[in-house]
Amino acid sequence: MLGVIMTACIVIMMTARRLPLILKNRLVRVLALIPVLTEVLKVSFLILGHRMSIGHLPLHLCSLSIFLYPISAYLCRPGSFFSSFINEAIVCVMFPAGLSALLLPDWTMYPLISFMSLTSFLWHGAQVLYPLLLLSCMHYRPRLSRIWQDLVFLLIFGLPVYAFDLHFRCNYWFLLAPVPGTPLEPLYDLAGPAYYVPGLFLFASSLIFAWDCILVLFFRISGLIIRRKDPSA
Repeated sequence: MLGVIMTACIVIMMTARRLPLILKNRLVRVLALIPVLTEVLKVSFLILGHRMSIGHLPLHLCSLSIFLYPISAYLCRPGSFFSSFINEAIVCVMFPAGLSALLLPDWTMYPLISFMSLTSFLWHGAQVLYPLLLLSCMHYRPRLSRIWQDLVFLLIFGLPVYAFDLHFRCNYWFLLAPVPGTPLEPLYDLAGPAYYVPGLFLFASSLIFAWDCILVLFFRISGLIIRRKDPSA
């Protein structure tokens, strides 16, 4: 399934690059609504099946795409700090989170061909594709000088979720316990319960910094290649 999703993302991204600007904007706006629609479908399915619980609220890190993507697509204006803050978080936080979820899904308790499984793959596929379109079609460029925004973003949303987890004994953002078989498990074993959350923050910060460096390096090298081929570019 991961191969299908990544192939679809690459095909859509390459096709979108050739579209006129007005069609690129429409595609981005439609894509921004997919997490919202899949969440509505999922909640409706759970309610109708009498399975909705406090553990199914949209409070996971990936669930923020429900709010961030429509805000980015419909409300953000280029050049504003607000736009920079939202899009930086989408590219440098939401993309790694979505990709991690696809690589190490926590919905494997459901059959592969089932409503919950398919909507989860669709959701996270859209979550990964949207920031790729921001980079490839909407010409958003991350900067290392903005990495503090990503860390502030994690704290702004992570601390209330942590308080919610402690009060209701949930595990949103996997702040109380790691998913077995993921890199968070050895982190939990190493740090212990007392230092797991600070260790998780440092781990996430390191991943964001590494991804930011990869993006900045990629665009600088690609820019040099383009200028060598076409000095007027």
